[in-house]
Amino acid sequence: MLNQLLYERGLLGEYVVVGFHVSKENLKRTIDGLKCIENFIGAVITMPFKNSIVPLLNSFEENVGFLQACNVILKRDSNILHGYNFDGLGFVNGLFKQGYIVKNKVCVLVGAGGAASSIAYQLLQEQCHKLVILNRTEEKAQYLRAKLLKLFPNANITLDVVNLTYIDILINATPLGMNTTDLLPLDKTHIRKAKLVAECIVSQEKTKLIEYAEQFAEIHLGKFMLEGQLSQILDLFLKDTL
Repeated sequence: MLNQLLYERGLLGEYVVVGFHVSKENLKRTIDGLKCIENFIGAVITMPFKNSIVPLLNSFEENVGFLQACNVILKRDSNILHGYNFDGLGFVNGLFKQGYIVKNKVCVLVGAGGAASSIAYQLLQEQCHKLVILNRTEEKAQYLRAKLLKLFPNANITLDVVNLTYIDILINATPLGMNTTDLLPLDKTHIRKAKLVAECIVSQEKTKLIEYAEQFAEIHLGKFMLEGQLSQILDLFLKDTL
């Protein structure tokens, strides 16, 4: 998809994105090698290396340190590799491009894993009014809440959705919805409180959650998170080269 964006900008050929398959054993050697390639700008990092690449970087953004996960590296001067995490940024950017804002909104986030943590971090950066974190394993939600409060001590973060009378933005950041047989990620009673229901899953155009929610609320598809992320990544790669 990055090459498609390059094509749309008339830059494909001058720049190109190529894929590399790297074993766990060769990750460090690969990173060291990338520093020596003069026409290397940056790379998108996918699983299973989002976590293991962090100690190999020379520097990284605050959210990478918080999440201990990186999905983009950029080569700076003197062969310095700097790490970024665009999962949360991509989600919020996708909302903005569809005309939605996060500031002063009541947000309910279902999930407490890697993508959910990145989204939670960014929602607080964008000054949401209240963040409710829900997870099948409540201990994980409690752990994420405690971590976030260390960075955002004045934030309004709870694990209680029962007492909410309305939800501005409901976000599914769990795998539920990837399969057609999956259950809804949240009880229908709470889903119906939402003004906007947002999905992070991209493998299905419309998940069961989206199909249910579009009967009474605005919907936001998972593809917008991916599109928002890719455009930001490409802007980063091209910033100092054009």
